[in-house]
Amino acid sequence: MFKCLKKERNEARGTHLLQEFNDAMLRIENLDEQHAASCARHMVAGFRSIQETFGPLSKISSNVKIELANILREEAKNCFDFDKGRGFGTVLLSLFLESATLPGGDAKHVQDYLNRFFDSPKPQPNPE
Repeated sequence: MFKCLKKERNEARGTHLLQEFNDAMLRIENLDEQHAASCARHMVAGFRSIQETFGPLSKISSNVKIELANILREEAKNCFDFDKGRGFGTVLLSLFLESATLPGGDAKHVQDYLNRFFDSPKPQPNPE
């Protein structure tokens, strides 16, 4: 019974996360080019920093991912007044980390969409 309740709660959190993601994406679309570029830079740089500190995302525990997401949300709140791009990049990174801990299609959508920013291009074979 408690497992079922926990799953339902986590799926509801995933739905809320998708709503936050959609709201952020709508706001990002209205940023000027400089702030949009800043958003992307900070999101990717933050992800690389997390990987350098903690290793691959798949090796980071859910508790650590959630703690990092909460820290990033607080950091984002402090950024919006002086750098909206950094604030949105930090928010998206926090959503990415938390979505990796949640079940359900809504969290998976957020995870899959943002994962495209972090996937490095695969080297192509050199045709000779």
